[in-house]
Amino acid sequence: MSFANKRPGGRILPVRRLTPHIDPQKQFEKLATAIGEIYKHNSSKLLFEELYRIGYNLVLSKNGPLVYDGVKGVLETHLLDCVHKGILKNMETASASPTIANNEALLSSVRMLWSEHVTAMLIIKDILMYVDKVYVKSAHLPSV
Repeated sequence: MSFANKRPGGRILPVRRLTPHIDPQKQFEKLATAIGEIYKHNSSKLLFEELYRIGYNLVLSKNGPLVYDGVKGVLETHLLDCVHKGILKNMETASASPTIANNEALLSSVRMLWSEHVTAMLIIKDILMYVDKVYVKSAHLPSV
């Protein structure tokens, strides 16, 4: 006699959830804080496996729009801050007195901010890899 025939009552019981309910907004706030730390060059303090798992769990719990739109907003605000602090200050100086040194300072600030942004986006892309593969692909959105 097989084990399957010995079920009490012949019913199939639902699967028990072992994980407690986690607030998606709090989980996203952890991701947003981590993105800020990545841009501040403090990524060595982060646990990338935990951040990946947060993105994974948010997508599995049908909170993909929260992650995608939230990350988009965090990146937009950070880039606007960078532009206002770094580039516009140098642009005003370069336009007030257009010398070669001022123009080079403007270009070097743009180059530095761009290289920092590319480096940070590579790390963020690795954290949000599952979001990119599953949610972004199914929602037909631009890739992270």
